[in-house]
Amino acid sequence: GQSSKSFLQKVGEKVYHKYPFAREQAARGTAEAFLKADDLTRISSKNDPLSLIDNSGSKSNINLNHKAILEIKDYLDVHGQVEGRKLMDYFSSAPYGWTKDTIRYISAAMLAAGEIVLKIGRDEIKIRKSAIAIQAYKKTQSFQKVGIRLREGKPNPDYLLKASERLATITGEQVIPLEEEISKCVVTHF
Repeated sequence: GQSSKSFLQKVGEKVYHKYPFAREQAARGTAEAFLKADDLTRISSKNDPLSLIDNSGSKSNINLNHKAILEIKDYLDVHGQVEGRKLMDYFSSAPYGWTKDTIRYISAAMLAAGEIVLKIGRDEIKIRKSAIAIQAYKKTQSFQKVGIRLREGKPNPDYLLKASERLATITGEQVIPLEEEISKCVVTHF
């Protein structure tokens, strides 16, 4: 009865003690919607269920200190490049128990932040709005074959913030301090 239910809940909480890092489950199309978003600052909570976009400061950015992102970064730091299948198998098992759609969404945010590189065939993808990346994140089956690794030599976040502030001063537009957004603004105005 009730006591066995309570016991199983306590056991489950111990076995899956990192589940709370990504408790809010992403829907099937969340990763793709996150990659396709025109403006990450205006992304709906449906497409950012873990609130990975941090709008608390003067600039919006992806919260790279989110526990789920840190867990994936640590895993990739130890294992190097892994296939999406291996990443999803690892984080859907104990002690995590995250859904595969949630794992894809978290890694999509990491791609948007410039934290990871995708290896798809001969291509290395570093930007979120790449048609190849969007196709890879569209379904669990396509994501399984994608190589994923931490990005080396990415731009310093302080430089990205300064560049976005200078572009805002020059163009009058608010620019998210992400490499892709800064590049897009420069191409548009210069």
